[in-house]
Amino acid sequence: MPVAPVVAQSLPEIKSAGYALPLRPRFANGQVITLFVPGLNPPSASCADSINASTLPLPTNLGGITVTAVEISRTGGFSGDLPIFGITNVLCFGGVYAEAPNLTAVTVQMPVVQFCPPEGGPNPCWYVPIVTVTVKKGGIPVASSQMVAVGISPHVLNSCDSSVSPFLTDDVRISQLLASCYPIVAHASGAIVTGQNPAHLGETLSIYATGLGSPRDLIGKPTPESGLPVDASAIRLGFDFNSVIDPPPSQIPIIEATPVYAGLTGGLVGTFQINVVLPTTAPVNARTCGGFGGTNMGINLGFLGFNGVIAVRLCVNF
Repeated sequence: MPVAPVVAQSLPEIKSAGYALPLRPRFANGQVITLFVPGLNPPSASCADSINASTLPLPTNLGGITVTAVEISRTGGFSGDLPIFGITNVLCFGGVYAEAPNLTAVTVQMPVVQFCPPEGGPNPCWYVPIVTVTVKKGGIPVASSQMVAVGISPHVLNSCDSSVSPFLTDDVRISQLLASCYPIVAHASGAIVTGQNPAHLGETLSIYATGLGSPRDLIGKPTPESGLPVDASAIRLGFDFNSVIDPPPSQIPIIEATPVYAGLTGGLVGTFQINVVLPTTAPVNARTCGGFGGTNMGINLGFLGFNGVIAVRLCVNF
């Protein structure tokens, strides 16, 4: 009598390693983020089969894929489908070293949720919004995750992100930038700052970021061409002329300043522009471009309400 083969059961997955609890993914209102999803049969790694939204407002169904968000921590919270920027294979933007290279990258704009609802309580801001995000294919759920809304979750766009296509023109191909993940920092002309096209002392540069919040009525829609300013004084800048990566840090002081402008970028969805003016002079012992990544200066960004500093490294000629 034939014996049915025994199918080995897969073990539960280890969710994290380190010295702290594995936290739920976090997002800011209106943040543009990428979900890395198994089981969607991703487009080919040639990237030619990637699916990108071609209309504005952004669609909530792209190639039969939908992403639904439901606020589960209170009744009457957000529930709906999210705008989708694009769907691509994780290998198309530096995923060769990913844990699972068969993942599909689905870039969406997160919803706007309420932080201090009228239910009240001893502390008017006691409430922490938790949202279940579910990716569906043909209406059938494929994967889901619970995510927590936070006040801000700043992220400076870089060339390895899946949402930088508006910035990478024909003369700056993503294949040229992937190895170092250059930050998306632009000259006034719109050209990206690189080691071959460096910044200069006294120049005004634009740093592009997401995760700083967004009005509810602009979700999935482009910001008006005039832009939408925010309080630039809530952002602090530090210009470090001796980047801590290479060589070791010296005693060169960090020059502090504030941006000359910050706000949602006109014509783009959920993308912030932070305009900074570089110092007009460099310390006498500042070094020229070279070393790690070809950079010689760091712009350290500090945001009110965010516990940490984001470092943007670039090449400056002087």
